[in-house]
Amino acid sequence: AHDLPPVGQAPLVAIARAAALARRAVAAAPPTPRPAPGVRGGGTGADAGVRAEDLLLRVDGQAIQSGDALNRYLRSLPQGREVVLELLRQNRPHTLRFPAP
Repeated sequence: AHDLPPVGQAPLVAIARAAALARRAVAAAPPTPRPAPGVRGGGTGADAGVRAEDLLLRVDGQAIQSGDALNRYLRSLPQGREVVLELLRQNRPHTLRFPAP
């Protein structure tokens, strides 16, 4: 019983613990798949092997927040640097590696 907080602090400790658990759960949660409907011939995605029906998950290990965010990230990389794109293709994990544009 020595590890119990003083009576007045018990609710605050419980809230802090719940918040810490929630942060860990969010950090560990799988990314939300993002559709790739804007893939077109001659574009970076098509050149890298992305298909319109693919669901994008991560780029270089980071969850993809939006198509615009992905494009900004790719443009920020040095040309030719290897990019690792994780996606779902027909409900199966798939990884593409390609040089940054």
